[in-house]
Amino acid sequence: MKYYRLIVFVLCCCHCAVHSAPPRPNILWIVSEDNSARYMPMYGDVHCQTPNLSRLAENGIVFKKAYANAPVCAVARTTILTGVNSATLGAHNMRSRYPVPSKFKPYPAYFREAGYYCTNAFKTDYNIKMKDRAIWDECKPGAHFKNRPSKDTPFLAVFNIEITHESNLFTEKIEKNRKLNLIPERPENDPASLEMPGYLPPLAEIKSDMAVYYDCLKAMDKRVGEIISDLMKEPKDVVDNTVIFYYSDHGGVLARQKRNLNNDGTQVPLIVYIPEKLKYLNPFGRTGDITDRVVDFTDLAPTILNLAGIRLPEQMQGKPFLGRNIPQKDSDIFLTASRFDSFTYFNRAITDGKVRYIRNFFAFKTPMIFTKYPFGQAGWRAYKRAFDNMLLEPKYAYWWKPQGAHFLYDTETDLDETENLAHDESRKLLLEDMKRRLKKAMLEAFDLGIIPEFAYDEILRDYPTVYDYARTEECGYREAFEAAWTASEGDYGDEDKIRKMVSSDNPFVRYWGAVGLLNMGLRDVGGEVEKLAKDRKEYNRAMACLISAYNLGEREAAVKKLESLLDFNDGLQSRALRTFIIREMSLLGADDEKISALEKKNIDGVK
Repeated sequence: MKYYRLIVFVLCCCHCAVHSAPPRPNILWIVSEDNSARYMPMYGDVHCQTPNLSRLAENGIVFKKAYANAPVCAVARTTILTGVNSATLGAHNMRSRYPVPSKFKPYPAYFREAGYYCTNAFKTDYNIKMKDRAIWDECKPGAHFKNRPSKDTPFLAVFNIEITHESNLFTEKIEKNRKLNLIPERPENDPASLEMPGYLPPLAEIKSDMAVYYDCLKAMDKRVGEIISDLMKEPKDVVDNTVIFYYSDHGGVLARQKRNLNNDGTQVPLIVYIPEKLKYLNPFGRTGDITDRVVDFTDLAPTILNLAGIRLPEQMQGKPFLGRNIPQKDSDIFLTASRFDSFTYFNRAITDGKVRYIRNFFAFKTPMIFTKYPFGQAGWRAYKRAFDNMLLEPKYAYWWKPQGAHFLYDTETDLDETENLAHDESRKLLLEDMKRRLKKAMLEAFDLGIIPEFAYDEILRDYPTVYDYARTEECGYREAFEAAWTASEGDYGDEDKIRKMVSSDNPFVRYWGAVGLLNMGLRDVGGEVEKLAKDRKEYNRAMACLISAYNLGEREAAVKKLESLLDFNDGLQSRALRTFIIREMSLLGADDEKISALEKKNIDGVK
């Protein structure tokens, strides 16, 4: 009861006197993992019990339109760290660790220069080449603002809560969490009573996973309460000078959530508490729901820098949404999904919080993005098993089958995004407008996903970063971009143009020409396959194999040709290419034992 009296006092008390604004407020960031906004009570859920976050929301600001720019942790965290979309940095592929120009400094560097004590407890998982822990004053499980040099030292403290990560729905992890009394032996919510999102089948295993997930959310909220309780133990002037943020690193954790660019993969809960003494930093002039400001992860670093009165670096793409002198922000949020683990995708999206357009540049692949990892959940396994046995209704089987390039959703009336309006003639003008806006966002971001990851190692032998190379005449970025856009449009009027791409002098244009042939499913492609099979670039020779497999039905021969491209003794062959080849062999039906052996060899070969 003591904790609750303290937090109610701190959150609700009003100061009679007007105090001068402290020059440097403290920043407390509380981050949970894999939480879609839809599962939180302040976003409308009726099953989730989060008394601490609910109290924070009642006395704070709830951003109803907050988005992770990427629906997976390392990529999203890099955007948070730099205030720059990961695709701009070439950090859009999961756990890739490529170098970026030194000007893209992490936000703790600016705070430490300003005299802040910066702690992180303790997850880093950044996606660029750097020493993650070195950017903090303290980065370990016990890192804490209470360890600062003096009570007068301003602090920036990050706490990461992992109990809601998707792995906590794996059978062994559920049992472990129950033994640790983190979650109850029996779910507090009856699985049978839970209603599935419209895109998920009401399978018992998925409902059971969801029930356990609610227990994990409650455990997460308990940890939030403990962190805030630690703050309450500080002197009152410290508490009154601390802005508290809570958000999730992206959506999750069920099928078609994490890793996917749909709403439940990218919309996150974001709650900010600003103490009465600092209310002048609240430009909205009110607490409660904020629906008139769309925010994303590029905005987080600029926002806390602005709160601290630190000059905003020019290279940051985001705009501050709290503090003084708040600029207007383009309402369009640019979202990216590329390689996840060994599965290569290329999806991009744009949303303004009302409408969402997703473009699947690899239209020959399914709209649902997944890897092997989430199949640790019983619900994922049950869903796939039901699809394989043809037991699913068409609306649920839909996500496991290729559905083209374009997905348009009215998220105000269709939050589950089950009705694709891209083929609705009455929405044609809207679709064209959203395409235009996405293209503009990609070009403004200088999206480095246009350059296939398989080329990065070769590029880095001659250039310090892919970012630098993409801006050279040698790269031919704009030509490659237009090739990618055309290849993914799905317009059969572009057939001749796509066929000519495979003869381009630019290897990236040839690559996108191959993608275009796959997307269109053209059968008479013998000449193009022959050209690509002799291409100077191994990744284009690999694409020739995929065209043979998918367009011509020569799967068995394609698997053999793909395997022949692997060279574990060639120090010049990129691991990214080998990873791609091995995964595509698996998707084409190669023997599981062979795939496992090749995967092991690929890992061992780079030690």
